[in-house]
Amino acid sequence: MTNLTSALLAGRMQICERRLAQRDQACGVGELSLVPLFLIFTSQFLSGIGTLLFYTLGGPYLDDNIEKTQTPMLFGITFSLRLIGPVLGFLLASACLKVFINPSLQPIIASDDPRWMGAWWLGWLMLGGVMAVTSLFIAMFPRELPEAVERRRENRTKGSHGIMSLPDTPADIGKVDSQILFPSQNNLDSTLPKLSEIGTTLKSLIRNKVNLYNNLSSVFYMFSSIGFWTYMPKYMETIFMQTAVTASAISGTVSISFQAAGLLLSGALISKYQPSARKLAAWNVCLGFIYVLVKIAFTQLGCNPGNLAHGSLMVHEGGSGDGSWNLTTTCNAACNCRVNKILPVCYKEEQTLYYSACHAGCSSFVNNTGTNCSCLPTAESTVTLGTCSEGCYKIFLMFLAINSVIRFLDSSGRIGNLLVIYRCVDPKEKSLAIGLGIFLISIFALLPAPIVFGFIFDKSCLVWGTKCGTKGNCWLYDGETLRYAYNLTAAGFTFIGAMFDVLVWYHVNDLDLYDEDKNVEKRRQNNRRQASQ
Repeated sequence: MTNLTSALLAGRMQICERRLAQRDQACGVGELSLVPLFLIFTSQFLSGIGTLLFYTLGGPYLDDNIEKTQTPMLFGITFSLRLIGPVLGFLLASACLKVFINPSLQPIIASDDPRWMGAWWLGWLMLGGVMAVTSLFIAMFPRELPEAVERRRENRTKGSHGIMSLPDTPADIGKVDSQILFPSQNNLDSTLPKLSEIGTTLKSLIRNKVNLYNNLSSVFYMFSSIGFWTYMPKYMETIFMQTAVTASAISGTVSISFQAAGLLLSGALISKYQPSARKLAAWNVCLGFIYVLVKIAFTQLGCNPGNLAHGSLMVHEGGSGDGSWNLTTTCNAACNCRVNKILPVCYKEEQTLYYSACHAGCSSFVNNTGTNCSCLPTAESTVTLGTCSEGCYKIFLMFLAINSVIRFLDSSGRIGNLLVIYRCVDPKEKSLAIGLGIFLISIFALLPAPIVFGFIFDKSCLVWGTKCGTKGNCWLYDGETLRYAYNLTAAGFTFIGAMFDVLVWYHVNDLDLYDEDKNVEKRRQNNRRQASQ
């Protein structure tokens, strides 16, 4: 803990003040308007539609207009840039919040004043304008790029994979060239999926075992990943005694940097060496089980804050309790201690941790040391700011190093996972297959995962803050309970995802990731074989 941080925490440290009555909180009732909530919800709803269209149409368009061997590398670059986008967004938001909410007015308070309101809306205008301009350029792209048309022409005129034989006469050659280079509207429309065919196509996608198992694997992996990384800053703050700012900055940096590196490297390696679909599926299986083992190991990795002196377990009427604690004890009952954010102090002689200097009964706190403490054995006994854990920072660095490696390895399997989806379905069904995958992940992972992991944190809470008689934020968690529940839940969902990856590996044996026409011909042969039986 730096001297500056220690000074700031000491400045907020509450001490035992026996002559002062605890002040009541202001509980004014303000007017609640649903209009801002409706506007934000509507904007997010429309933004979601635009994002879905970009993901479902942009990826297949990129895949259709480049060499199939280059798809993994370009996907790696694209996904890495998407990771960098939120970082730039946070930097822009930070700059906008330094501007007063109404730039036409001259504020009378500084930006570090708690009453300051920054121009949160400014970034929306700037990014919205940039997106509007870039969308116009994207709309100018043709249905097929000239290079893709030429490549398709060469493949067909050479009779690639038996799709079209080489023309015999100059007239036939001219006919083929005109059909390929200048296709009629009827020919183009015949290759596009129709709205009336969506139901049939969805049934086909669901019956496609490789596509189904691959999507189910992604759902369980994303459930584990989203829940785990959403609450990672709070987990670091609780288990490794890091400040909220440090935990958020480190978890974000580790997550983005190593994930981006994994995507870039895996994309380049897949494009260069072109491993088979079965090898990539086997790699995902290995990653899944490694991830499970690491999460189980994380249950044993954490800092021991010391013996907790947090009062007694609350028992409500009827003998029931919610697992929370009453911090008021006989020795600090007259101190009027408030239950706000924990600022722990340690009595090192007995390795005992107190919620704050006030809860240790200390009437003085100078130079990060509390004295004259009524809850300690003698009047000369003192407490010091911080936990009783020794060597916690080394354990934290070990946790970060392991997490970085896991994040890197985990992202290295995402490109192969996506390629399997693109190649295991008919080319004209790619967009719908991607949309189906995003739908399943959104409904069964994005929505419930934060709720489930948030419930785990709530059940691990020892001390709840209160405001105006209602439950507020949790200020103190049971570290051991949280460590086991958090990591084992993530490991459990990852294990289920790994089992579905095993099924993908079993069924993906003859899929070609780098020749879409070959897969089309194989499906046609299989259909003819099934029809003749």
